[in-house]
Amino acid sequence: MALDNSCQNLRGRNFKGRQDLAGANFSYADIRGANFTNANLRGTNFSHTKAGLQRRWAIFLVLVSCLLLGLSGFIWELNGNVVSHIFDSSIYKQQIAGWITFLTRS
Repeated sequence: MALDNSCQNLRGRNFKGRQDLAGANFSYADIRGANFTNANLRGTNFSHTKAGLQRRWAIFLVLVSCLLLGLSGFIWELNGNVVSHIFDSSIYKQQIAGWITFLTRS
Protein backbone atom coordinates (compact mmCIF):
# COMPACT_ATOMS: atom_id res chain seq x y z
CA MET A 1 0.00 0.00 0.00
CA ALA A 2 1.27 3.46 -0.90
CA LEU A 3 2.27 5.90 1.81
CA ASP A 4 -0.20 8.78 2.39
CA ASN A 5 1.46 11.95 3.70
CA SER A 6 -1.04 14.42 2.30
CA CYS A 7 -1.56 17.72 4.18
CA GLN A 8 1.24 16.97 6.66
CA ASN A 9 4.21 19.00 7.85
CA LEU A 10 7.31 17.06 6.73
CA ARG A 11 9.86 19.89 7.04
CA GLY A 12 13.42 18.62 7.34
CA ARG A 13 12.35 14.98 7.28
CA ASN A 14 14.83 12.42 5.94
CA PHE A 15 13.55 9.97 3.32
CA LYS A 16 17.09 9.18 2.14
CA GLY A 17 17.42 5.72 0.62
CA ARG A 18 13.88 4.60 1.45
CA GLN A 19 12.52 2.38 -1.31
CA ASP A 20 8.83 2.40 -0.35
CA LEU A 21 7.92 5.86 -1.71
CA ALA A 22 6.67 4.65 -5.10
CA GLY A 23 3.11 5.85 -5.53
CA ALA A 24 3.15 7.83 -2.27
CA ASN A 25 0.87 10.83 -1.83
CA PHE A 26 2.57 14.07 -0.69
CA SER A 27 -0.15 16.42 -2.01
CA TYR A 28 -0.59 19.67 -0.04
CA ALA A 29 2.29 18.69 2.28
CA ASP A 30 5.10 20.98 3.46
CA ILE A 31 8.33 19.26 2.33
CA ARG A 32 10.73 22.22 2.70
CA GLY A 33 14.16 20.89 3.62
CA ALA A 34 13.16 17.24 3.20
CA ASN A 35 15.83 14.89 1.84
CA PHE A 36 14.73 12.47 -0.89
CA THR A 37 18.24 11.36 -1.96
CA ASN A 38 18.23 7.94 -3.70
CA ALA A 39 14.55 7.39 -2.91
CA ASN A 40 12.28 5.74 -5.48
CA LEU A 41 9.69 8.43 -6.31
CA ARG A 42 8.08 6.80 -9.35
CA GLY A 43 4.38 7.64 -9.47
CA THR A 44 4.56 9.85 -6.37
CA ASN A 45 2.07 12.73 -6.13
CA PHE A 46 3.68 16.08 -5.24
CA SER A 47 0.80 18.31 -6.34
CA HIS A 48 0.36 21.59 -4.42
CA THR A 49 3.29 20.93 -2.08
CA LYS A 50 5.35 23.65 -0.44
CA ALA A 51 8.99 23.01 -1.29
CA GLY A 52 12.30 24.83 -1.25
CA LEU A 53 14.79 26.07 1.30
CA GLN A 54 13.87 26.64 4.89
CA ARG A 55 13.61 30.33 5.80
CA ARG A 56 16.79 30.38 7.94
CA TRP A 57 18.89 28.95 5.08
CA ALA A 58 17.47 31.48 2.63
CA ILE A 59 18.31 34.35 5.01
CA PHE A 60 21.78 32.93 5.62
CA LEU A 61 22.48 32.69 1.88
CA VAL A 62 21.29 36.27 1.29
CA LEU A 63 23.54 37.56 4.10
CA VAL A 64 26.57 35.65 2.78
CA SER A 65 25.88 37.02 -0.71
CA CYS A 66 25.77 40.59 0.65
CA LEU A 67 29.02 40.02 2.53
CA LEU A 68 30.74 38.71 -0.60
CA LEU A 69 29.36 41.63 -2.60
CA GLY A 70 30.84 44.11 -0.13
CA LEU A 71 34.19 42.31 -0.12
CA SER A 72 34.25 42.28 -3.90
CA GLY A 73 33.54 46.02 -4.04
CA PHE A 74 36.31 46.71 -1.55
CA ILE A 75 38.83 44.70 -3.60
CA TRP A 76 37.76 46.51 -6.80
CA GLU A 77 38.31 49.83 -5.02
CA LEU A 78 41.81 48.79 -3.95
CA ASN A 79 42.69 47.71 -7.48
CA GLY A 80 41.35 51.00 -8.83
CA ASN A 81 43.61 52.86 -6.41
CA VAL A 82 46.64 50.88 -7.57
CA VAL A 83 45.88 51.53 -11.25
CA SER A 84 45.37 55.23 -10.55
CA HIS A 85 48.83 55.35 -8.93
CA ILE A 86 50.30 53.78 -12.05
CA PHE A 87 48.76 56.12 -14.63
CA ASP A 88 47.97 59.37 -12.79
CA SER A 89 51.11 59.81 -10.76
CA SER A 90 53.81 62.20 -11.84
CA ILE A 91 56.16 60.74 -9.25
CA TYR A 92 58.15 57.86 -10.72
CA LYS A 93 58.47 56.00 -7.37
CA GLN A 94 54.68 55.81 -7.00
CA GLN A 95 54.38 54.39 -10.52
CA ILE A 96 56.91 51.66 -9.74
CA ALA A 97 55.23 50.89 -6.41
CA GLY A 98 51.86 50.74 -8.19
CA TRP A 99 53.17 48.30 -10.82
CA ILE A 100 54.81 46.09 -8.17
CA THR A 101 51.62 46.02 -6.10
CA PHE A 102 49.48 45.33 -9.17
CA LEU A 103 51.69 42.45 -10.38
CA THR A 104 52.05 40.81 -6.98
CA ARG A 105 48.28 40.85 -6.40
CA SER A 106 47.41 39.35 -9.75
